[in-house]
Amino acid sequence: TNLWVLYRSEFERVQARYPSAQAAMAETVAQRLASADDAFLDQHLRKITLLAGLSRPQLEAVRKRLQPVRFREGEHIYWQGDPADGLYMIEKGQVQVEHDDAEGLTPLAILGESEIFGEGALLLDEARSSSVWAMTDVDLWLLRREDFEDLMLQYPSLALNISRVMGQRLRQTNRAYAHAVHHTPPP
Repeated sequence: TNLWVLYRSEFERVQARYPSAQAAMAETVAQRLASADDAFLDQHLRKITLLAGLSRPQLEAVRKRLQPVRFREGEHIYWQGDPADGLYMIEKGQVQVEHDDAEGLTPLAILGESEIFGEGALLLDEARSSSVWAMTDVDLWLLRREDFEDLMLQYPSLALNISRVMGQRLRQTNRAYAHAVHHTPPP
């Protein structure tokens, strides 16, 4: 490989002497940054269920409010009874959702890439009704409560997507309950 090096001092002299070189460099950098943003949106955010159907400007607005968080296998993300701090979107890995009641610990769901969790407590303005822990190393995007509420008001498609996710979860819970009731041996 042959590599040409242009030291900073020389680079600055070239830019000062040839303004068109400075303009070309600025344009190239801007194009690369825009491409990087587009790639980020396409590779990371478009696949998340909650964000389906959002336009590029809407996705960009959401991206600006997301915080990346990572949990290692076995770590708890939140506990049942914790205050609802935000909504989580899974980029990579798996989590288990479980509920603790008088009958003991009940696994509710295993969620993976592109799925969301934590939305129920935000919508109901209640404490967390379940605990969630990382089954594998997991990369998540956290959307804080204030940002979640603001984006829901700005983009009705987010509210529609949340209602679809919650409807699917309710249907799955009802099926699991019906299966358990009909297949439980009598006492």
